[in-house]
Amino acid sequence: KYHKMLLVILVLAVFGNTLFNSYSLDDALDIFENEKVMKGIAGIPEIFTSPFCIINNAEFDYRPISPSTFAIEYQLFGLRPHISHFFNLLLYIAVVLLAFNFLSLLLNKYKPIVVFIIMILFTVHPLHTEVVASLKNRQELLAYLFGFLAMIQIYKYIHNEHSNKNVVLAVCFMVLSLLSKLSALPFVGIIVFMLYYYSNYKITNYN
Repeated sequence: KYHKMLLVILVLAVFGNTLFNSYSLDDALDIFENEKVMKGIAGIPEIFTSPFCIINNAEFDYRPISPSTFAIEYQLFGLRPHISHFFNLLLYIAVVLLAFNFLSLLLNKYKPIVVFIIMILFTVHPLHTEVVASLKNRQELLAYLFGFLAMIQIYKYIHNEHSNKNVVLAVCFMVLSLLSKLSALPFVGIIVFMLYYYSNYKITNYN
């Protein structure tokens, strides 16, 4: 738990300044110039039944989860960018902690400090700056959040109970991940590899 606390402190130290940011230019399409989001909760059915956006008759892919969260925020708080940045920061903390949990399961034969060092590098990696600081990239945070939840359930299915509950939860989380953004597709490949690798590993050990 101390490793987790230190990771949370690290996230706040590195990305806490984003709480004072306003909207960026790219946020307009996702939030205050998005008519469906500006309808608040009433716009969520339309968000789930239409493409992400249409520009010059070109339809962008289907990713309803992130706009729905912005619609709920607008309904509750109005246009307050600091609130949105706060939720982005919370989502990143959740992603970091889930990644830590997954690696702790996956690398359980190694000393905990190894996983902790990996997670420090993951947490402060410069590539993650835009994902946290730009509200439009909440779709990436949600995709990773649900993706890690899906992989954790698959790991539990393989190693512990072989329970159908784990499979159902994994499928639900993976669907939510893909509905957040299609960049979550690599998670599907990782899950397939996990199922293949650990099945072969058990068969080899059994023989």
